[in-house]
Amino acid sequence: MHFSTLVAVNVPHVEEDVLENFRANVALNQLQQLKESGADSVMIKLRIGQIKSRISTFSREVFSAVEEIMEPYCESTDDPDFLEFHDVTEDISEMYKNETYTVIKFPDGRMVFPYDAAFSQKYTLLDGKVFQCDFGQLKHKKRSKTAKKMRVIENYPFRKMYASVSEFAEKYTGYSFYEEMNAYGYYANPNAFWDWYVLGGRWPEPFLVKEDCMEYCISEDYDYEQSSAPEGYRWVCAARKKDIQWSKMLELAQNDAKKKHSELKSWFERKSEPGILEKITEEGIVSFGDVLYLKGESLQDYLMRNHVDDSAKYPVSFYQYLSESSGYVEKIVDYKASCADRSRAEFEWDEDVASFIESLDGESVLVGVDCHI
Repeated sequence: MHFSTLVAVNVPHVEEDVLENFRANVALNQLQQLKESGADSVMIKLRIGQIKSRISTFSREVFSAVEEIMEPYCESTDDPDFLEFHDVTEDISEMYKNETYTVIKFPDGRMVFPYDAAFSQKYTLLDGKVFQCDFGQLKHKKRSKTAKKMRVIENYPFRKMYASVSEFAEKYTGYSFYEEMNAYGYYANPNAFWDWYVLGGRWPEPFLVKEDCMEYCISEDYDYEQSSAPEGYRWVCAARKKDIQWSKMLELAQNDAKKKHSELKSWFERKSEPGILEKITEEGIVSFGDVLYLKGESLQDYLMRNHVDDSAKYPVSFYQYLSESSGYVEKIVDYKASCADRSRAEFEWDEDVASFIESLDGESVLVGVDCHI
């Protein structure tokens, strides 16, 4: 799943490395020429996106800062400082003593599981009986002579299949024994919230800056094409808080919200399904747990609930946020709650995000990150 993440990092003001920027532009031009000549591979596109997003010294510094602050939350990190041991010895022991499985007894006495290659490559189980696959010229399933000689034993205890808990653990569960912990288990990062990420990605343009702003980043998604922005502005995925044009963003967000409110209200009143991602209920319209519209909701209430009324300062929406001072904070969604309760929770979350942004100084760099896990 993908989650929009607001990451705040500290990036010093740097002088642009003209030579390195020149090299990046040369490499970008070469790749674009390759693409235009017909070498239109995914790797070329991917590399073009990476270079475009790191074309300036500032953008490269942002990428480094994001990489550093994100590392403690990586699912696949091998840094021992971020890992915690999960002891599964007791679970394995209970499973070995008490649980059972269906096994196949071969004519020669071998006992195997149905998924073992020795059985599954040639045979299959149907309604508790063994059939040989791809039999004869017709290549159909058949109860061949050999298949009929195989015995299916259900509820066969693991303790009979394996001589010891250790053999069961290593051959069946796949867990390793860690001598330093004197236990079976595995190391994992308890704070992980991503296995890979890109700057921008599915949410490439959360911030608006003026065209003469020099400190910004664009999405590294290779399919990214910059959206149209008001004259004199550009959409970006990272910039300093002081350079982000919050009031202009609010104006644009309000215009979009007014159109959306009218559209949603019409959908709800006509009870016409707006699309496969939205669902109309008695209380309003929801999508993936988010409340899009509440029954009888006025335009002003709609603007306020979506944090784009005149009192709003930071018209952005993120699922989680991260900084050195706050650590990692994520939105909690109760999918069983009523539309009204979910709406209040969403409002409170947006207030929390706004408070987080307010707590940052103007030099902080805000980055929109697409996190996957």
